[in-house]
Amino acid sequence: MRGRIELSRKNVQDARRAFEHVLRDIAKHDVYALCSLGNYYLAAARSEMARAQEAPDQKGARDLALANYRRAIEFFDKCLTLDGNCAAAAHGAAIAMAERGFAADARRIFQDVRDAATVGMGPAHVTVPSSDLVYRAAPALTAAQSDTPPVASDVILWASVNAAHALVDVANYHQAILAYEACLRRLQDTSQALELAAADAQSLVVPGIAGENDADKSSGPPAVERVSATERAERTRVERDIRLYLVRAMYLHAKASKDIDTMKKALEETRLLCSAIDFTLPQSPKPDADGDVPMDDDEVKTTKLSPEHGQLLFDLALLEQSVAQMVGEQPE
Repeated sequence: MRGRIELSRKNVQDARRAFEHVLRDIAKHDVYALCSLGNYYLAAARSEMARAQEAPDQKGARDLALANYRRAIEFFDKCLTLDGNCAAAAHGAAIAMAERGFAADARRIFQDVRDAATVGMGPAHVTVPSSDLVYRAAPALTAAQSDTPPVASDVILWASVNAAHALVDVANYHQAILAYEACLRRLQDTSQALELAAADAQSLVVPGIAGENDADKSSGPPAVERVSATERAERTRVERDIRLYLVRAMYLHAKASKDIDTMKKALEETRLLCSAIDFTLPQSPKPDADGDVPMDDDEVKTTKLSPEHGQLLFDLALLEQSVAQMVGEQPE
């Protein structure tokens, strides 16, 4: 319990010590504590690996990252020895393997977790990744998988996304494209089902009589709307992320196979993503009546973009350039 509280407060080191205390002094086979420590060392490995990439001359950071990956796998393996249905441990081990370069082996594990969830096991908790194209941890398979789980708890979806990531890592771009498209279909199907379920729940709420039971009346429909709106926003964000993964796979496939049709599809997908963003492109200053171009900062319209939007515009420009280059290289 203390470890969970410390994690909720972002006190990672205190949480680690709490889980170590559980294993050392209370229950050395506690699966939750073992898996939590596996996640701790996996996060530490990622942090050290990022530091090593920023400063390649720091060999110590890379060695420490590899040591943390090995430590994480040890904890995840211990979890799986105790509970073979622990999806969080299976995903954690597969993520560590993929990030160390064993993507093919990791993909098989992701597929096993997805298949296990499909036949009737389901999630209890999920950890959200913090960066682009990062393998996403999965919840433990401890309960029946709902037909319409919240997107953050959809173990089938995230196992499929991770398997697609692994296909990209082994340069099997065509299969990765198909896998990401299947993920989008899964997301769209469950989104439609959730919307229908929310509509059904709304229709079942019986309004109170004016002046009677006002508390019950006010807590009915609005509560349904709040939950639905939050879930809808999260699904929109997840769909955007998966489409970005899809565009990346399309681009890599098109570059590797000189496939201009796939490159055009990636460009069209990126244009659709840009069209969903509410921003205005920078405008060049217009000449005045004398034909002079004003250079005053107040007269030059600029647009401040978030890093996320800026990256999307960069991707759009890159794809525009790639399509133009491939068209130019075609024989007349």
